[in-house]
Amino acid sequence: MRHSLFPRFSVFASVLLLTALGCQAAAPLRIGLLDPLGERSGLGGSAAAIRNLLRHSNGSELRIISHDIAGLRQAVADRTVDFVITNSGQYITLEHEFGISRIATLAAPRGTPDRAIGSAVLVRTSRQDLQALSDLPGHSLMAVSPDAFGGWQTAWRELHALGISPDDLSALRFAGFPLQGIVDAVRRGDIDAGVVQTCLLEDLIAAGRVPAGELRVLSPHHGDGMSCRHSTRLYPDWPVAALRSTPPETARRLAIQLLSTPTTVDGYGWSIATDYGPVSALMQELEIGPYLYLRETSPRGLALRYWPVLLGLALLLLLWGLHSLRVERQVQRRTAELRQAIVEREQAEQDAQAQREQLQHAARLSALGEMSTTLVHELAQPLAAIRNYAHGLLRRLDRTPLDPAALAEAGHGVVEQVERTEAIIDRVRHLARKRPTDRERRQAGPLLAGAVELFRCVQPSAAAVLKLDIDADAASRMLNVDPLQIEQVMLNLLQNAVEATRRSAEPAIRIHVRAEADWLSIAVRDNGPGASEATLTRLFEPFYTTREQGLGLGLSICHSIIERHGGRVQAQLAVDGPGLIITFTLPCTPDPA
Repeated sequence: MRHSLFPRFSVFASVLLLTALGCQAAAPLRIGLLDPLGERSGLGGSAAAIRNLLRHSNGSELRIISHDIAGLRQAVADRTVDFVITNSGQYITLEHEFGISRIATLAAPRGTPDRAIGSAVLVRTSRQDLQALSDLPGHSLMAVSPDAFGGWQTAWRELHALGISPDDLSALRFAGFPLQGIVDAVRRGDIDAGVVQTCLLEDLIAAGRVPAGELRVLSPHHGDGMSCRHSTRLYPDWPVAALRSTPPETARRLAIQLLSTPTTVDGYGWSIATDYGPVSALMQELEIGPYLYLRETSPRGLALRYWPVLLGLALLLLLWGLHSLRVERQVQRRTAELRQAIVEREQAEQDAQAQREQLQHAARLSALGEMSTTLVHELAQPLAAIRNYAHGLLRRLDRTPLDPAALAEAGHGVVEQVERTEAIIDRVRHLARKRPTDRERRQAGPLLAGAVELFRCVQPSAAAVLKLDIDADAASRMLNVDPLQIEQVMLNLLQNAVEATRRSAEPAIRIHVRAEADWLSIAVRDNGPGASEATLTRLFEPFYTTREQGLGLGLSICHSIIERHGGRVQAQLAVDGPGLIITFTLPCTPDPA
């Protein structure tokens, strides 16, 4: 049952569709045609051929409305037409402005649909001074109108390509329609050259209106499929275009109707719509039509002309701004990190300095502890002498008569021993006191001699074996040092030398001070057993010691003190006998100018 109903429904639907199309076909289609002269066009070329073609169309009632260029644009703007047929140049302008779309292209008997429209620049054959388009500067030229595509714009593009502007002509006139007026002006000599549409000269010669050989075409093109002589490149023929408001079905129906229209006896017909890109390229190069804004220097004109560049610049500025923001944030973050690192580093340096001062103080106390027995023995000597002087004074006071000279001698002896005791105590207290680093400008000789004298006071047993060797040049050198720290270095080195020579049969300690260029070299040598190679490599390491009661800080602190003063310290075995040599250097300070 279902199979028997389907054919009936199909037939019914087909009848409805045909009826609807028939109703649509009965409605007239309004076609605006660029034809300024209307039926009076005579040899009007494309417009006349199109009128004849439309009369041969079947199936729809077509209402052809003739317009000039301005009128046709207004008709499209007012939507008083459904379709337009115009020259290629105006089509591109209307396409950009109103969005019309082509559905077919005129096929003429000469050329092809995509290569049919151009210009022929005519001159009298007798004009030997005009052989090519490049000869036109300084001569007069006549064309149809500024908006005429084949009657001016195509020729203008060729002149522009040759670097010729309209200002280079002696005169540029626009004669309008009919085109016969331009041809007659050239023939009479009223104008040097005239621009007409391609094939007009051939049509006039064939109609007997212009004698053959009287006129010729400048810079004629050959071999491009066009039988007529022309001076320019060829462009697509006239298009049929539908307005944006025209129903797509109506546009499709007219396109089918036009493409199915037989070619006329004179060779005109319709072809599928071709590419009009070459026409857009011409108008863009000449900055006309939809590209007229390229001539503007207003902000709007510049924006329309350079919008890709402006868009690119805007994107670059945006990217640059984002990059700058990112870099700024990174800089801020890294600056904060750097500040934090600097604070932490300064705190670490302060902590390290405090630790170094603690170690130096501990080392001084350790050295004093090691020398305490000798120090007590040394103090006992002046105290014993004072006691003896005091007992002698008491005995002399019991005798009569008193001897003033003997009393004075005893008094001087007491004062001398008291001063000696005070000096020893003051030097030891100064050495043991904890205080910040304070550099002073000191002369090398007195500074080193004072350190040696202090050591002799606390180590009287070393006085006989200790010898200071310093020449006059070295003794006069000036040093910028912390006297207490240099004294500490000397006491440490001398104490180590004494310990190293305790078992020597004939102990000897020598201090050699020499000046070398801008440096002062101080070498402390003993004749002890020396040290192994392994010990020499670790001698200045903290807490490394070869003595059972040692802390391993003395030489390490000496090393850090000398380096902070800009010097160097090293240890080596003596080559001319037993013993160890520890040498340190200090930079000399030039005398102030």
